[in-house]
Amino acid sequence: MNFTALIRSLRERFPQWSEILTVFSFILFAVFSWALYAFLHQMPSSLLYTGLAELAVIFCLVMAIALLESVLVCGLIILLCVILPRHWLCEGFAVKGSLAVLAAVIASILSRQFKLYPIQPAFPAMLAACLIAWIVSIFLLHKYPNLEKALLSFINRFNIFAYIYVPLGIIGILALLIRNLF
Repeated sequence: MNFTALIRSLRERFPQWSEILTVFSFILFAVFSWALYAFLHQMPSSLLYTGLAELAVIFCLVMAIALLESVLVCGLIILLCVILPRHWLCEGFAVKGSLAVLAAVIASILSRQFKLYPIQPAFPAMLAACLIAWIVSIFLLHKYPNLEKALLSFINRFNIFAYIYVPLGIIGILALLIRNLF
Protein backbone atom coordinates (compact mmCIF):
# COMPACT_ATOMS: atom_id res chain seq x y z
CA MET A 1 0.00 0.00 0.00
CA ASN A 2 1.53 3.30 -1.02
CA PHE A 3 1.32 6.54 0.90
CA THR A 4 -1.48 8.12 -1.17
CA ALA A 5 -3.68 5.05 -0.75
CA LEU A 6 -3.09 5.18 3.00
CA ILE A 7 -4.04 8.87 3.12
CA ARG A 8 -7.16 8.18 1.02
CA SER A 9 -8.25 5.32 3.29
CA LEU A 10 -7.72 7.49 6.38
CA ARG A 11 -9.69 10.34 4.82
CA GLU A 12 -12.60 7.98 4.19
CA ARG A 13 -12.69 7.06 7.88
CA PHE A 14 -13.32 10.67 8.93
CA PRO A 15 -16.86 12.01 9.02
CA GLN A 16 -17.95 14.96 6.92
CA TRP A 17 -16.85 18.40 8.08
CA SER A 18 -20.44 19.60 8.59
CA GLU A 19 -21.16 16.66 10.88
CA ILE A 20 -17.99 17.33 12.87
CA LEU A 21 -19.09 20.96 13.34
CA THR A 22 -22.53 19.83 14.48
CA VAL A 23 -21.08 17.50 17.11
CA PHE A 24 -18.54 20.16 18.13
CA SER A 25 -21.35 22.69 18.60
CA PHE A 26 -23.25 20.24 20.79
CA ILE A 27 -20.08 19.64 22.83
CA LEU A 28 -19.56 23.40 23.13
CA PHE A 29 -23.09 23.78 24.44
CA ALA A 30 -22.65 21.05 27.03
CA VAL A 31 -19.18 22.04 28.25
CA PHE A 32 -19.65 25.80 28.27
CA SER A 33 -23.08 25.61 29.88
CA TRP A 34 -21.67 23.46 32.66
CA ALA A 35 -18.64 25.76 33.06
CA LEU A 36 -20.82 28.87 33.19
CA TYR A 37 -23.12 27.22 35.70
CA ALA A 38 -20.18 26.33 37.95
CA PHE A 39 -18.66 29.81 37.58
CA LEU A 40 -21.92 31.61 38.36
CA HIS A 41 -22.59 29.24 41.26
CA GLN A 42 -19.23 30.11 42.85
CA MET A 43 -19.25 33.81 41.94
CA PRO A 44 -21.06 35.20 45.02
CA SER A 45 -18.66 33.55 47.43
CA SER A 46 -15.69 34.46 45.25
CA LEU A 47 -16.63 38.13 45.46
CA LEU A 48 -16.05 37.97 49.21
CA TYR A 49 -12.31 37.37 48.86
CA THR A 50 -11.42 38.53 45.33
CA GLY A 51 -11.93 41.71 43.42
CA LEU A 52 -13.60 42.23 40.09
CA ALA A 53 -10.31 42.09 38.19
CA GLU A 54 -9.41 38.71 39.68
CA LEU A 55 -12.91 37.47 38.95
CA ALA A 56 -12.52 38.52 35.30
CA VAL A 57 -9.26 36.56 35.14
CA ILE A 58 -10.99 33.51 36.62
CA PHE A 59 -13.77 33.89 34.04
CA CYS A 60 -11.21 34.03 31.22
CA LEU A 61 -9.54 30.92 32.62
CA VAL A 62 -12.87 29.08 32.79
CA MET A 63 -13.70 30.02 29.19
CA ALA A 64 -10.23 29.03 27.93
CA ILE A 65 -10.35 25.66 29.68
CA ALA A 66 -13.89 25.03 28.44
CA LEU A 67 -12.78 25.64 24.84
CA LEU A 68 -9.76 23.38 25.20
CA GLU A 69 -11.89 20.70 26.85
CA SER A 70 -14.43 20.91 24.01
CA VAL A 71 -11.71 20.49 21.39
CA LEU A 72 -10.28 17.54 23.33
CA VAL A 73 -13.66 15.79 23.63
CA CYS A 74 -14.43 16.34 19.95
CA GLY A 75 -10.98 15.01 19.03
CA LEU A 76 -11.60 11.93 21.17
CA ILE A 77 -14.91 11.24 19.43
CA ILE A 78 -13.29 11.69 16.01
CA LEU A 79 -10.50 9.32 17.07
CA LEU A 80 -13.13 6.76 18.04
CA CYS A 81 -14.71 7.30 14.64
CA VAL A 82 -11.39 6.53 12.94
CA ILE A 83 -10.65 3.48 15.09
CA LEU A 84 -14.09 1.84 15.12
CA PRO A 85 -15.66 0.29 12.03
CA ARG A 86 -17.17 2.90 9.71
CA HIS A 87 -20.83 1.95 10.20
CA TRP A 88 -20.59 2.09 14.00
CA LEU A 89 -19.95 5.79 14.41
CA CYS A 90 -18.90 7.47 11.16
CA GLU A 91 -22.13 6.94 9.25
CA GLY A 92 -24.59 9.37 10.79
CA PHE A 93 -21.81 10.89 12.87
CA ALA A 94 -23.77 14.02 13.80
CA VAL A 95 -26.52 12.07 15.53
CA LYS A 96 -24.40 9.26 16.96
CA GLY A 97 -21.67 11.59 18.20
CA SER A 98 -24.20 13.94 19.78
CA LEU A 99 -25.90 11.02 21.50
CA ALA A 100 -22.50 9.90 22.80
CA VAL A 101 -21.92 13.39 24.17
CA LEU A 102 -25.37 13.38 25.74
CA ALA A 103 -24.69 10.02 27.39
CA ALA A 104 -21.36 11.34 28.70
CA VAL A 105 -23.03 14.49 30.04
CA ILE A 106 -25.68 12.45 31.83
CA ALA A 107 -23.00 10.17 33.25
CA SER A 108 -20.95 13.12 34.49
CA ILE A 109 -23.97 14.77 36.09
CA LEU A 110 -24.94 11.53 37.79
CA SER A 111 -21.35 10.90 38.87
CA ARG A 112 -21.50 13.97 41.07
CA GLN A 113 -23.82 11.93 43.28
CA PHE A 114 -21.06 9.42 44.01
CA LYS A 115 -17.91 9.93 46.00
CA LEU A 116 -14.66 9.19 44.21
CA TYR A 117 -13.08 7.10 46.97
CA PRO A 118 -14.22 4.46 47.72
CA ILE A 119 -16.07 3.79 44.48
CA GLN A 120 -19.70 3.09 45.20
CA PRO A 121 -21.13 -0.16 43.77
CA ALA A 122 -23.78 1.78 41.85
CA PHE A 123 -21.22 3.92 39.98
CA PRO A 124 -20.08 1.28 37.45
CA ALA A 125 -23.70 0.24 37.00
CA MET A 126 -24.64 3.85 36.26
CA LEU A 127 -21.85 4.13 33.67
CA ALA A 128 -22.95 0.85 32.08
CA ALA A 129 -26.56 2.09 32.00
CA CYS A 130 -25.50 5.25 30.14
CA LEU A 131 -23.50 3.19 27.64
CA ILE A 132 -26.40 0.78 27.12
CA ALA A 133 -28.82 3.70 26.69
CA TRP A 134 -26.52 5.16 24.02
CA ILE A 135 -26.32 1.84 22.14
CA VAL A 136 -30.08 1.27 22.36
CA SER A 137 -30.78 4.80 21.12
CA ILE A 138 -28.53 4.20 18.10
CA PHE A 139 -30.42 0.97 17.30
CA LEU A 140 -33.73 2.81 17.62
CA LEU A 141 -32.51 5.52 15.27
CA HIS A 142 -31.59 2.90 12.68
CA LYS A 143 -35.02 1.32 13.02
CA TYR A 144 -36.90 4.65 12.78
CA PRO A 145 -35.20 6.94 10.22
CA ASN A 146 -37.80 9.69 10.74
CA LEU A 147 -36.75 9.88 14.37
CA GLU A 148 -33.14 10.26 13.25
CA LYS A 149 -34.11 13.10 10.89
CA ALA A 150 -36.03 14.87 13.65
CA LEU A 151 -33.14 14.46 16.08
CA LEU A 152 -30.68 15.74 13.47
CA SER A 153 -32.87 18.78 12.89
CA PHE A 154 -32.89 19.44 16.63
CA ILE A 155 -29.12 18.94 16.99
CA ASN A 156 -28.41 21.31 14.06
CA ARG A 157 -29.96 24.10 16.10
CA PHE A 158 -26.99 23.94 18.47
CA ASN A 159 -24.68 25.28 15.73
CA ILE A 160 -25.39 28.82 16.92
CA PHE A 161 -23.45 28.11 20.10
CA ALA A 162 -20.25 27.78 18.06
CA TYR A 163 -20.59 31.44 17.14
CA ILE A 164 -21.00 32.42 20.77
CA TYR A 165 -18.73 30.12 22.74
CA VAL A 166 -15.71 29.78 20.43
CA PRO A 167 -15.03 33.55 20.48
CA LEU A 168 -15.48 33.55 24.27
CA GLY A 169 -12.93 30.75 24.57
CA ILE A 170 -10.49 32.46 22.21
CA ILE A 171 -10.85 35.75 24.09
CA GLY A 172 -10.20 33.82 27.32
CA ILE A 173 -7.05 32.24 25.88
CA LEU A 174 -5.80 35.57 24.52
CA ALA A 175 -6.51 37.35 27.79
CA LEU A 176 -4.58 34.73 29.74
CA LEU A 177 -1.67 34.87 27.29
CA ILE A 178 -1.52 38.65 27.48
CA ARG A 179 -1.79 38.59 31.27
CA ASN A 180 0.97 36.01 31.66
CA LEU A 181 3.32 37.47 29.06
CA PHE A 182 3.12 41.11 30.09
